[in-house]
Amino acid sequence: MLSVRASEEKVRTLLPPDLYIAAQNAAELCVVSGETEAINNFARKLGEEGIINKPLRTSHAFHSAMMDPIVPLLKAIIETTTMHVPKIPIMSTVTAGWLKDNEATSASYWSEHTRETVRFGQALKNMQEDLNPLFLEAGPGTSSTVFVNQNGIGPNSFAALSTATLLTGEAVAVRNVLGKLWQRGVAINWNKIYRGGNYSIMHNVPTYAYNKKRFWVDPRSSHIRLNRY
Repeated sequence: MLSVRASEEKVRTLLPPDLYIAAQNAAELCVVSGETEAINNFARKLGEEGIINKPLRTSHAFHSAMMDPIVPLLKAIIETTTMHVPKIPIMSTVTAGWLKDNEATSASYWSEHTRETVRFGQALKNMQEDLNPLFLEAGPGTSSTVFVNQNGIGPNSFAALSTATLLTGEAVAVRNVLGKLWQRGVAINWNKIYRGGNYSIMHNVPTYAYNKKRFWVDPRSSHIRLNRY
């Protein structure tokens, strides 16, 4: 698999028939998948075109034709499970649209995830347009946050456990992000945050600075006599 710093449209014009677009992560970032030799040849071709690319360490060529044999096997396993319509709306990275009820309960839909292009970038944009949400990456790393930033939604994204966590510790890093979310208007259940501690939650605390000192030159209060000449 190969990460390519170019749009899906641009890559498709250069893509040989034995390689596939595995993921569309941002407007100018996608992933190509296929056999190793074909990937290496394509990487050299991109280099000649001046397009930045980087091989990815993966065990398989996911989301390519090399996944075709596993799709029916995976479908058979999924069909043995009981599926329900989700209570929380899901943005599909297969269609880049809101997951439909018939898709949520379809074994074909879920098994095809291993084969179809992951439209993460377009899904993010559609979610932004519909909801204008805040994005929180709860797991370790910043991969999703980076993709959000590359799609132009940076100010609304937060990574709870980034690489900077090593400097502060996980507890401090998570509380720092929690504070940023609170500043953005997110309602926080502080009782759960400070569970077991003797804390008081203060409301309506003034936001101005205390012990203000005034430094200003006031006008003279005495009257000025006007003399006639």
